[in-house]
Amino acid sequence: MDRTGSSSHAVAHDADLNSSPGLTQPPTPAADGASAPTLLPPVAGVLPYATADYLALPAEQRSPALDFLILGKIPGGRLTHSDAAAELPWEFEEALFHCLKSGEQEAVEFLWRESARDPDSSVIQLTIEHPDPTLIDTLEQQCRAHGGLRLKLYLFQADAMVAAAISRWIAQGKVDDLKLHGASMQADALAGITRAIGQVNQSVSFIGVKFDAQADSAMGDALAHSVSLKKLTMYQCAFGASHGLQFVEGMKNNQSILELKLFDVPLGTQGSGGLGAIIAGNATLERLDVTGTGRRPVDMNDMLVGASRNHALRMLEVRNLENETVLEDPSALMLLIHSNRSLRSLKVDAILPSQNDYQRLADALIQNTALLEFSLKRYAKFNAGARKAINDALARNRAKQNSEFLRDAGKVFDPEGTLSNGMSDVGAVISRYVLDNSPSLSVFAETMAFVEVAIRELERQPSATSAASTSGEVAATGMPVTPATSDKDNLPASPTS
Repeated sequence: MDRTGSSSHAVAHDADLNSSPGLTQPPTPAADGASAPTLLPPVAGVLPYATADYLALPAEQRSPALDFLILGKIPGGRLTHSDAAAELPWEFEEALFHCLKSGEQEAVEFLWRESARDPDSSVIQLTIEHPDPTLIDTLEQQCRAHGGLRLKLYLFQADAMVAAAISRWIAQGKVDDLKLHGASMQADALAGITRAIGQVNQSVSFIGVKFDAQADSAMGDALAHSVSLKKLTMYQCAFGASHGLQFVEGMKNNQSILELKLFDVPLGTQGSGGLGAIIAGNATLERLDVTGTGRRPVDMNDMLVGASRNHALRMLEVRNLENETVLEDPSALMLLIHSNRSLRSLKVDAILPSQNDYQRLADALIQNTALLEFSLKRYAKFNAGARKAINDALARNRAKQNSEFLRDAGKVFDPEGTLSNGMSDVGAVISRYVLDNSPSLSVFAETMAFVEVAIRELERQPSATSAASTSGEVAATGMPVTPATSDKDNLPASPTS
């Protein structure tokens, strides 16, 4: 096909394309005072408008893609050296997608070159609504031409051709993120893509996908051998007769996924193990967010028992929508808080059967030195004293997690690291003083002046011995100072009701 239109510019442009693609005469000046480009992209197909006709259109009927193809206007502008690593602007991605699905390979290369953007360090976001051989073929050519090009794909439909291409791109390390909407997904295509997900670079999302036994088996195998996948999200998915047992086995043995989010996804059969088995068996998962519905509620007791045996999980959030969950036997929650020292955030959307259970839970939380954030449905059922004790315990834990920051702050006031009374490592001494003696340990996060007060108090002490003695007395209260590393700039909020 050829570039066509009623204006003399369009005819001249066709003639130039036959002799030297991309080296053309400037088009008619663009509207809105934009400067005329010196080159037009080479186009193999028929454009919907001649230049003059396109310029006469109202602004709302024009698009970045046609501005580029007809006027030569670079979508998003030409990149400067200082922002060479910037993300692709939406105008650029719209024009790029138009060229890809139209099979305009030369125009795509022209766009990369004239925008000064490097395809080998770029990430393209594409939505594939239906199998499109032209789009797949042009994208395949781009993947071959640019080894560093990466993709974020949102897939609504897939046949064997699409599944083979996506599986190939995943195996080549080109797919960072993959979303699959399962409303119109062919069974064989779903199994083929699912079999490859363990090699996706970052995240995979399944939305409304119905997994048959073949896809469940493919999923289990992919997860068990996953090498790069970091995040898996499943929204309103179902496993049918297989009950997702292969998925469960795959997740138990997975060693790459750090975050798992499940919304309305039933797993396992009674007595066969589901979420609890995943949590208990997985040694690398750090964040688990599970939501059940009134139709398919989450078995919270199973999850909490599994979490009590896990020593890698850092965030657990579980809720059931449309109904209230009563933990008839709170022993699993008590066991989790007593035994787990890896969890930093625990949010359980459930209520306890009695006021005595709330008091027992408060006692357990006060002794836990790892949790930084905790919430329970009807948090107000804790009495005022228990709520204050829990808040203080969480503040204590947050301060301990940031003890490295306390030590660094202390050195600002005494960079020599030695107090006048002979104490050494002033930062460590100050952090111990703040952690052990502050009635509200979150005060330090609000004012640096507190450290200055700590230094003055320490300067009055005759020797390091008395400081050590004071520290020992406080440690005996069950609040030992155990500096640990954590996210220093992200202090969690206090418990919410």
